[in-house]
Amino acid sequence: AHPVAGKNPSGRFGIGVSLAHDMRSPSSEIQFGYGFHSRWSVNGSIGIDLGYIKRHKSKEETDHEKMSEDHIQSTQDTGKLYKDVSVHFRYWTGGTYRGLYFSLGGILPGSMHPDCALELGYMISLYKGLSLELALQTTVFKRDNKIRTGLYYTF
Repeated sequence: AHPVAGKNPSGRFGIGVSLAHDMRSPSSEIQFGYGFHSRWSVNGSIGIDLGYIKRHKSKEETDHEKMSEDHIQSTQDTGKLYKDVSVHFRYWTGGTYRGLYFSLGGILPGSMHPDCALELGYMISLYKGLSLELALQTTVFKRDNKIRTGLYYTF
């Protein structure tokens, strides 16, 4: 039997930072989590488009030059620093914030329609509440795939 969330060594609350790469551009995510059961948590994240910073700087440098069609298309895809907001329910096979997890959630992208996402991830404990997270995510309707890795701290 696994201990109840909040009384286990992994903690009840979590916060993390991760880097992700999907088919369009690299991004970073700030994550927040709450373990409400010994094997379940709800997690929210805010995605930041790292490609936006590069495109914005490039646009300033080439204001009077003709931009390539690829550059214009990538700028129109997101057009802003904020990339998406998501909420996921995670089922943990080894107890909250430990080991393998399966996730189902919703994503509200900054420039597209809402979508559902499926995720498979693994949390590797590093030191006293600090873990390394590895995950693969796919969206249901848009069929975007994302690989994400980051640090997660539980308390």
